[in-house]
Amino acid sequence: MADASGSPTVNAELVRAQFVYRNVAEAAAAAQRASDASIAQWRVPAFAALGFLRYLSGDPASARTAVLSALRDVDAPQRPHSMIHALATKSLLELDDEGPGKAESSARDGLKSASARGVGESVAGGLAHIAFGRALAASGVSRRAWTSLRAGVEYLRGRAPMAAHIYGLLSLAEGYLVHGDFVAAQQTADEADALLDLFEDAGIMPAMLANIRRRSQLERRRRPAAPRPIFRNPSWPYSPARRT
Repeated sequence: MADASGSPTVNAELVRAQFVYRNVAEAAAAAQRASDASIAQWRVPAFAALGFLRYLSGDPASARTAVLSALRDVDAPQRPHSMIHALATKSLLELDDEGPGKAESSARDGLKSASARGVGESVAGGLAHIAFGRALAASGVSRRAWTSLRAGVEYLRGRAPMAAHIYGLLSLAEGYLVHGDFVAAQQTADEADALLDLFEDAGIMPAMLANIRRRSQLERRRRPAAPRPIFRNPSWPYSPARRT
């Protein structure tokens, strides 16, 4: 990521922002400093990183401003990874504010761009899959949702900043809960929990985990019957539990 034509300080700030280093608030501050420097070749990456980090920090207004700055920048088409990253964050924000229809459209734009640019299995593509899966799940489009969520986690695993991977795991755990697969939800939540223990500041993600644990306990009482497993061999029968 170093660039001799830019400021070494800005390069360093952007590296801190992109890789998070186990502290969401500090990473967001680094992304803010990088975006404030307004060096042309780093504007879009800085704003894209800042948008996602502000979202993880629980500051949707600042996240939205950063995302729009990334997407409206004249250099955005030349920065496909960052543009897709920004579209994924835009989808996540829209899911909270405007509902799954608008969120699905933005995530789909991100996936189409990733496919056209040949970066569908990148970290940015993984985040777009997570956003798309969350939007589909909220719309009740079950099987496509879980396919997208699972793909997103696999693209993020071991390649993305840990915060993005954890967010993907938590999203997948929520998906399992909707279908009543409490075992898979618990296992996925446990994997996320182990990674969260390494963080000094994980933003909204500990609250996401606590909500998953709480919902799992409530749903176990409401639906004690063991669900059929999902995301196993695709040739097996698939009959997810209906949403209650």
